Amino acid sequence: MLYLAHTGPFSSLKIITAPLPPHGFEAKLEFDKSVTLNPLEVYLVAIEMMSYIGGNLKWRDPITIPISMSAHIFTTECNIKPVLNPRNRLRADMAVQGLYRAGVVIAQDGGFHKLHVGLLIRDDLYGQINFNPTTNPGESVTNLYVDPLQASSTNATSVMADRGQIHDPYDTKFTIDFAFNGKTIKSQDVFTSFLNAMAIAA
Repeated sequence: MLYLAHTGPFSSLKIITAPLPPHGFEAKLEFDKSVTLNPLEVYLVAIEMMSYIGGNLKWRDPITIPISMSAHIFTTECNIKPVLNPRNRLRADMAVQGLYRAGVVIAQDGGFHKLHVGLLIRDDLYGQINFNPTTNPGESVTNLYVDPLQASSTNATSVMADRGQIHDPYDTKFTIDFAFNGKTIKSQDVFTSFLNAMAIAA
């Protein structure tokens, strides 16, 4: 559930609920605990993938080619692959639902391992989401490799500072101001809340 507040003389609070998944939808998660992934990179590639889908595809748009998300300095990537079956067309809404459910399980269970997520409707496979060690970017022209946001802080060039700004290197008009108030929030709670908001907005 997402709350949008508007300040001003006509202040209001709007509640937006997440769309229901397609009837019969299932995200089947399979972890390979023999392969450990970097926790921060898992969070970041999941958020970047959700952001890419929400920003470039409409809710029921088909996904017809594989999409990979990582950064040049990362050792972790997330990829979405549709099945090669014209009757089982993977859609953006299925990918968003699968990413969200995978993110919740990862955060709750600390499952920072290689992960395969089957996206099914009534037991028919439509696509898959994978969290893997990074492969060679030159292997596929469909890969989308992104660089993480750069932090510019008042007392450190890191988001570990008490306050500061984060700038999008590709959009100079987009800036996030941050300040910590001393209260500790678990990283997995922040991650799942963020994924929830992005899934609803998508």
